[in-house]
Amino acid sequence: MTNELIKKRLADSLGKEVLIFLHNGFRYQGTISGCDDKYVELVQPRPKGYKIIELSQIAQVEVKE
Repeated sequence: MTNELIKKRLADSLGKEVLIFLHNGFRYQGTISGCDDKYVELVQPRPKGYKIIELSQIAQVEVKE
């Protein structure tokens, strides 16, 4: 089950830079361009492009202020 606090923080942080850690050890850095009840979309600087991550895969999030 998705952590409701993580979901709320991501939805409230549109346009902010984040570092997302997944349960499998992968991590992604980028700017949040969209978030709904199931997915978060990041714009990544390197490699340049978009990454869509399922919220249930997220273990931890760092939001840059």
